[in-house]
Amino acid sequence: LPDEVLQHQELLNYILPVIRSDFHAIENYINDDTTLLKAPLYIISGTTDSNYTVKGAKKWVEWGNEVHFLTVNGGHMFLLHQADIVGELIMKIIDRVKSV
Repeated sequence: LPDEVLQHQELLNYILPVIRSDFHAIENYINDDTTLLKAPLYIISGTTDSNYTVKGAKKWVEWGNEVHFLTVNGGHMFLLHQADIVGELIMKIIDRVKSV
């Protein structure tokens, strides 16, 4: 976790159980369903993320017919520094849904 997060005990008390739960789910999840998702998938990954590589993100093509990728500068917590870019993507997705 970034130093900015590690320095705030209240934030750590909130986020660490969430992170632990995520890792538990990832380690124990088994999916035998190979049905492709019908909704478009938008995958965002950080260029220097050592936990989740761009190559790993590309595996999402196995789960949907329409998969979009965005790679942003940063590591696993890229959202802390790339919120504007992610926000723009979310607004584009909302505009797309509204036009359907």
